[in-house]
Parts: sequence; structure tokens; C-alpha cells
Amino acid sequence: MKTNYTMKVLSTRILFLIFVFVVMQSFPAITQDALLWKIPGNENGNTSYIYGTIHLRDKRVFAFADTVLNYLDLCDKLVLEMDLNPLILMQSASLMMLPADSTLHDVFQPDDLSVIKETVKKMTGMDFASVEKLKPVVLFSLVMQHQMKGDMSYTLDEYLYRKGVESGREIVGLETFEEQFRLLETIPLEIITEYLKDPSKDEEELELMICCYLESDIDKLLQIMQKDETMIVMKKEFLDDRNRKMAESIGTLMQDNSVLVAVGAGHLAGEDGLINLLKQKGYFAEPIVLGIPEDFACETQD
Repeated sequence: MKTNYTMKVLSTRILFLIFVFVVMQSFPAITQDALLWKIPGNENGNTSYIYGTIHLRDKRVFAFADTVLNYLDLCDKLVLEMDLNPLILMQSASLMMLPADSTLHDVFQPDDLSVIKETVKKMTGMDFASVEKLKPVVLFSLVMQHQMKGDMSYTLDEYLYRKGVESGREIVGLETFEEQFRLLETIPLEIITEYLKDPSKDEEELELMICCYLESDIDKLLQIMQKDETMIVMKKEFLDDRNRKMAESIGTLMQDNSVLVAVGAGHLAGEDGLINLLKQKGYFAEPIVLGIPEDFACETQD
């Protein structure tokens, strides 16, 4: 059944694709341009690392992956935003479905729905009947997944997860799928509706984000991402509150282990970002410079 196939495809990507749209448009400026940080051990001597990912399948954003994997070899555990074990994620697949007696026809206004149906067909090639039982935020992710189609069959975070499994590292999730999904369900319906009516308006900004990521140019990246005032309104829930919880968990993990933490780059930045929060806990954070890839190429308009 096509809906089941859709659910299987979405299960490992829904959260990442939406958080790239939401979280990374909300974080404040950081004073140091760096995607990779070294956290020397305190009294226990365990050195850990934090790497800012970008939740995309574009081959270009994998440029630093081999370097990051070298640091994973030095660590006991790989810590991700959530454990990407497909079996765990599929157990939560029912969260993505509307109640049995509802469809998206009951959610969207008729005028909006007619445009959304055209978007779904154009972007995914699917008939609306095959997705009408999905929750709005899942349809949001499905369309975004096709808009952000890249060269790879998996996101950068999924790649790191696979490599962690291959290397025999224990995988730790800072959050559960359900925790992240419940948060995503708080995205106002009007935001989802406006995106589904015209997804193309974000394509240029996405390209700029990729370029800034490859340059480790966090300041410029922030200028692009802070344009959406609606998302900034949600910053506390999507970023600040989560960062505080993540920092607590990371601090506990680093006490007895050497860990590589790989989370969206937006979580690292600013006064309420993970780097500063860990510094407040007494950790020293040293930036590791990642050079611009030799084959660096992107299309931007300054």
C-alpha cells in the first residue's frame, strides 16, 4: 500500500527535514565560526567532540564527514539528536497518522486544499488520496523531502549513524522520536499551509545555507536563517529549551565517556547554544577549523 511505503520513507527523515526549516532559522549569532569543537576532559581525562551537522542529503554537506569520523574513532560513543535505529522509529510511525475518522480534507480550508493538492502532485508525483491520512506536519515533511532532494540516499546524520553502527560504537539519542514529533506538532497550521502552497520560495535560501555551511561561515548563515519572524517566535520551544536539556545530558555523558556529539549546527550557536552552555558548566570548548572543500561549489547571488 502506498501510504505504508510513504510512512517507511518518512520515519527516519521527517524530524531532520523540518528542523532544518525551523530550528536553523531561529538561532542567535555565535562569535566563533566553527562546526567542530573539542571538549577536553576535566579530571577524568576524557576528551569529547561536538559537530554541527546539517540535516540534508546534498552530497556537498558530506565534505567534512571523513574528518569527523576520524574523531569518532577516538570516542566511545556516538551521540545524536535521537537514535536513528529504524526499528525504534517505526514503532512510533502511528504518531504520524490522523485519527481514523479524519483526513486532511478536515484540516485545510477548501481554497487552500486545492492548491496544496497541486503542490503534492507536482512535488511528489503522488495522488492526494495516498497521503490524506497523514498529519499536516508529515505532509509538510514529505513535500520538503522532495524539494530538498539531494545526491545521497540518506542525510548526513543518517550517514554518521550508519558509520557509528559499523564501528561498533554505542549510539545514544539525546531525545526520542516522540519528543521531537510532539514538538513539531506545535508548528502553527498557517505556517504549514503557506509552505505547502508555495514551497519554491525557500529554494534560494536553502542553497545559501549550504554554501555558508561549507564555508563554516556561521555569522552569514545566521543572517539568512533569521529572516523568518514566525520561526523566531518559536525559538524558545524549538531551540533554547531543548539546548538546556541537551547540555545536561551531554555533560552527564562526558563525565565517564569520550563521546562524539553530532547535532544540528543550530544547537551550537549563541548565548543559549550548547557550546556556551557547556562553558557555563566549566568545560573548555576549543574550535577545530575545517577548511573549505577543494571542490567547493555553490550557486548564490550576493
